[in-house]
Amino acid sequence: EQLQGEVPSLIIIDTLARAFAGGDENTAKDMSVFVRNVDLLRDYFKCTALVVHHSGKVVEKGMRGSNSLQGAVDSEFEVSREVGTKNVCLKVRKQKETEEAEDLWRAAKEVSWISGAFSTERSSLVLVPMEGEPDKPVALNEDQKTAVLVLQRLIEDGSEWVENGENDAGIPENIWRQAVSEHLPEKAN
Repeated sequence: EQLQGEVPSLIIIDTLARAFAGGDENTAKDMSVFVRNVDLLRDYFKCTALVVHHSGKVVEKGMRGSNSLQGAVDSEFEVSREVGTKNVCLKVRKQKETEEAEDLWRAAKEVSWISGAFSTERSSLVLVPMEGEPDKPVALNEDQKTAVLVLQRLIEDGSEWVENGENDAGIPENIWRQAVSEHLPEKAN
């Protein structure tokens, strides 16, 4: 009645835990009732139903709760963020009756806009397509981390910054090496 004749093409239940209302998501009986209710909505409106659900404590094992949910879904997707980055991966964990798609990578980019009568600046993240899987970050040893930290401090200080034309500026290598050797005297070179 509230839809006033509009027919949804997608119903999103966000999250399963919020919609479960008093049931126990760990029991097959309660989960089967939930699945049946989602099926009734989907069939009545002839649309797709998307249920947002959390993984268990061991992410590799997939979604938490009764296995009857995983058995009932047509498609299961996992969304995860690569640690230390804003890169997000959509991975197909299950796909009925067709081949599973390759991982889909996106980079989160911040966008800002002005909104409202008081010109309030707002911001959000959008996911921008990436070509394939991102390169893995290079792991630095402790000495390399120190060298990078020293360079960052030199840049922030600005007193050693040199401008050599339009496209050539920065901290001279010999200045950086000297500053690093003062922090790591046993590794001087």
